[in-house]
Amino acid sequence: MERTERLEARITGETKLLLREAALRRGRSLSEFVVSAAIEKAEEILEHERVWRLNAQRSAQFVKALLSDSEPGERLRKAAERYKDSDLAK
Repeated sequence: MERTERLEARITGETKLLLREAALRRGRSLSEFVVSAAIEKAEEILEHERVWRLNAQRSAQFVKALLSDSEPGERLRKAAERYKDSDLAK
């Protein structure tokens, strides 16, 4: 992967020593360690946002709502209309 972007951060000397020590223990350069740690944390955060974890009661409520024959509410109908009129639907 070609590296074309630069990222800079101001940190304390203590933080730099901590990161350098951790990088050494993993056999990586400081830059490699910081970038890989940032990527891992970013992926963790994004995965958390994408996945819903429901307890048994919430799961049952969710399935019941999916299986119900109720008509969509006004807000949902308006959102669907906005979507149909948007560039995303095309």
